[in-house]
Amino acid sequence: MLRGLVRCSLGRSLAGARRFLCADAPPDASSAARDAFLAAIARPKQGGARAKQSAAKRPIDFTKSTVASKLENLSLSLLLSSTRLTLKKLDLPVQERKRLLKFANKYKQGWIPGKTWRKWRPPPDPPPVTGG
Repeated sequence: MLRGLVRCSLGRSLAGARRFLCADAPPDASSAARDAFLAAIARPKQGGARAKQSAAKRPIDFTKSTVASKLENLSLSLLLSSTRLTLKKLDLPVQERKRLLKFANKYKQGWIPGKTWRKWRPPPDPPPVTGG
C-alpha cells in the first residue's frame, strides 16, 4: 500500500518536472502534422455580418486556444482514430465534433488536404488492372 502511494506521488511530481524540462524543446513532427490538419479543416465566417448569426454560419477554428488546449494531448493518429464519445469527453461542441470526425474520415479515405477546407482533393485513381 505504501509502495503504491510513493510510486503514485513520485510519478506525479516527475511528470511535472518532465513538462517543465521539455518546455523549451521544439514541437515534434506529430504535433506539426496535427496542427496542419486542424488548420486545413477550420471553417471561416460564412455569409455577411448580421446582428444575429446562425450557428451554421459561425466560424469554426480548431487552432484557437480554447479548442487547441483540449486537443493538445492527442497526436494526429489518435485524433484520426477518435470516436464521438472521446471527443465528447474533451468537451468539444457538437458542430466541432461532427466536423472533426467528417474530415478525419476523409483523411483516412485518402483525400489530400489543401490550404483551406474547400481545397481538399479526392484520392488519386488506382492504376488500372491489366491481365487476366
